[in-house]
Amino acid sequence: MRHSGSVSLPFIVTFALLLLGAAARVPALAHAPSLYTQPAYESPVRGGPDDLLLISGNGLAATDTVVYQALGDTTQIAPHPSSVPSSSTAALGVVGLVSAADAPYSLTLHLPTVMTAGAAYALWVVTADGRWSAELRINDARPLWITPDSAYQTASLANLPRVLKVVGRNLQPDGNGRGPDLTQVRLVGINTGTTYTLPANNTRSDSVQTTAALERYVAAANLPQSMVVDQYNVQVSRDGFSWVPLLGNGQSPAQIFTVNADPLPPTSATVFDVSDPRFADPLTGNSCQPNDGIDDTGCIVLAIRAAQLAGGGTVILRPGAWLLTNPGTWGGQAYSDRIGYPSGACPDHPQTCGVSWFGVTLPPGVNLQGAGPAGSSPTVVQRGGAWLVGGNPMPAFVLQGNNVVSGIAFQDATNYSTGAAGTGELQIGYTWFFARIISPTDPTTVSNVVITNDLFVQPYIAITGGGLPIDHLYVTENSFGGAWITAINLGQLVGEVDNLTSSPLFPYQTYHFDDTVIDYNTFYPSSYAQTAATYTGGGSIASEINTGLRSDFSDNVADGTVTQYLYNPALDPKGWRAAYFWSTGANQEMTLVSNNVVTCPGDKYGDGEGIVYDGGVTQGGVPAAQPVIAAVPWTDPQGITGTTLTFQGTVLTVLADNNGNPFSIAANPSPYYQGFWVQILQGAGEGQWRKVESLSLGTNGAGSTVTLNVTPAFDVLPDTTSQVVMDHAFWQNATVNNFIDQRSPLCTQANARSSGGVISWYASTADSAIEGNEQYATNGVMLHHVYLSNVNPVGVALQSFNEVRNNLIDSEYGGLGTSAGLVEFSWVTEPITAVTTRAPAWYRQSWALESRWLGTPSSRRMAKTVTTPPTAIPQSGRSGWVRTGTRGRSIQPD
Repeated sequence: MRHSGSVSLPFIVTFALLLLGAAARVPALAHAPSLYTQPAYESPVRGGPDDLLLISGNGLAATDTVVYQALGDTTQIAPHPSSVPSSSTAALGVVGLVSAADAPYSLTLHLPTVMTAGAAYALWVVTADGRWSAELRINDARPLWITPDSAYQTASLANLPRVLKVVGRNLQPDGNGRGPDLTQVRLVGINTGTTYTLPANNTRSDSVQTTAALERYVAAANLPQSMVVDQYNVQVSRDGFSWVPLLGNGQSPAQIFTVNADPLPPTSATVFDVSDPRFADPLTGNSCQPNDGIDDTGCIVLAIRAAQLAGGGTVILRPGAWLLTNPGTWGGQAYSDRIGYPSGACPDHPQTCGVSWFGVTLPPGVNLQGAGPAGSSPTVVQRGGAWLVGGNPMPAFVLQGNNVVSGIAFQDATNYSTGAAGTGELQIGYTWFFARIISPTDPTTVSNVVITNDLFVQPYIAITGGGLPIDHLYVTENSFGGAWITAINLGQLVGEVDNLTSSPLFPYQTYHFDDTVIDYNTFYPSSYAQTAATYTGGGSIASEINTGLRSDFSDNVADGTVTQYLYNPALDPKGWRAAYFWSTGANQEMTLVSNNVVTCPGDKYGDGEGIVYDGGVTQGGVPAAQPVIAAVPWTDPQGITGTTLTFQGTVLTVLADNNGNPFSIAANPSPYYQGFWVQILQGAGEGQWRKVESLSLGTNGAGSTVTLNVTPAFDVLPDTTSQVVMDHAFWQNATVNNFIDQRSPLCTQANARSSGGVISWYASTADSAIEGNEQYATNGVMLHHVYLSNVNPVGVALQSFNEVRNNLIDSEYGGLGTSAGLVEFSWVTEPITAVTTRAPAWYRQSWALESRWLGTPSSRRMAKTVTTPPTAIPQSGRSGWVRTGTRGRSIQPD
């Protein structure tokens, strides 16, 4: 059904699609029902008076009674009442049963109107013969992770506010008069015992940044101006007396918050000025100066090497234009030989090392600092066309870790066209298979990189990666003007399985992108556009991020109204092909996407996504749903309880290497499959997801078997009724309080696909939420579900235990009723077994949807951050631009 007008989402409809025909049902077991109770996995999160609620597990029946009781201290286990209550009050009572059609695996309940909104409750399922289940909770605080996970004693980290965000569920103030009407964050020093109790921002104290939706997911506490250096345990309280520690993901210990000593101030021994005669170009003997039109590569490399030899330091680029025009050519000794220089390897000729093929290397501990990307005297680094020709375009700089790049305007001397080759201005780490081509001790994980207060003018890509694992990357307060393909493009490179050989380049590790912050950036579109005849999926996109764990992407602006960075502002199509794009190379877990602004994401031809969570090119998995043989408890080496699960069948062991050729991992598949999610499609335990820690292959009388060790433990053990798949996926993703505007005349709405501004889960997603977002003239929200057994590996996009709440969706793209619906559900499936007579078995989930159609505008609007983009820099040495604007957005009444 198609609708137009506005959607605000205030009443709850909870539903579950039924899975199997009645003939496939398992009789109720002769013991107490088992429930999904782990707070981060499949457990119901919240429920209020008159809400519908789905509870899941095994052994459930239509004859069961569900009892609730208000909780006091939520850190304590509540004993169940001595008997089933005869009446219901705010403190104690019985929940109404709406449907038992999916028993024994779930019940749909109707919460009584006498319950207190927002209060934490325990629920128990009581069988007809008096057996009580374990306690299940709703509305209790569930702090899961923190961002950032460190701060300086007094200084700002990466130009970020001194704010600690605790991310999770149900983090809003209790509001029931049992304590202070605010959420508090407590930091307890592990070594010193120092304790800080900090109020979290809420709708009263921080009305610009914090909304009622956002405070459910984020407890953001302002840190003191000065703190004691220590490591701290983190706790959260909604009521002033229940202090809940970080829960983590159940697969590893919860995070610790670290306060580090402030960075040491620069000294003459740690500052290396590229203009210093010590770093004179060895070819000419002349020191390098900005604005002279002469290549500066050699001087920059020498200054960087001097900083490296000194044990670290900051390389200074004075105001003016610095040119990278002579990268050198690839010599016969696997090192760069810049034209006019003696040939040879790095130890003899350090000025030539690490340029050709990789760009200028910024080693660990070396920073690059300009005078600023704006104002009357900016620092400009221009990458010449020689760096971008041939089959190997090179980044300007490759960052190996523990680097800060700040105060620089990067620009390309090349205007790109469709089909052109290019790469990023900055690359995070070497391309993974060359990670140690320069030195056998070079890092194979890139850590602690800060890119802040920079401007990127019309690059092919601004920031890219080489496929090495990354952690603690901070990209803040930058302007990305007209990146041809995309401004930020980071992710796994297909083909890393090459390093599973018996003689790897370096020990294999799956790509990861952990503990990252990409906040307070502004993106402007490029001229890149395609048509229906030429479309290959490309176009101007603000960001593309593949893989993540504990990633904060907040307070960014993708302003598609600006034409300044188009090659021909008068003629080139404006707007975006898409704005913010995530995909699964490996998994995307514990991500916060909040307070972002997008305008005109669907003005160019393409899908026009505003915020999308898409599938990726995942190698491996299973050829089809596989039957479980057995599952038993297990404990991993860290002492975390898990499950050993064995299924009949196999996993894919022939993958594609870096050149696309078949590559077998059959001898040792476990390192590759570590981190995959195993998902129960049907039977006992259906709907549960757990993470693979190790995998082994075996055989039995029926053929091949696969044994998985997974964490955390399943709440309900799978059995021989169960079937499983394996996949990379999105988990615990919070998409909250974002603003997407596709209205005309602000935007052209010129996309021939009539698509723009959608928020979409288009890949396997679990325990996630879309709440408090505002979309204007868009295609609304799309939730996509797939099970295809006619591909190998089996094609899956499984949606499980997710919530879509309290979003405002005001009118459709083009206003012509062209979209499939303002909240669209789609699925593509083939039956798993002949007895599947209802909805597909993998489509078992708990949804909370809230919707109301409005004939009047929203009662509030989010004003887009006002940005004045930096003025384009003339090719001869661009200067004289200004950036204005404020963090965050104002919330104003219509």
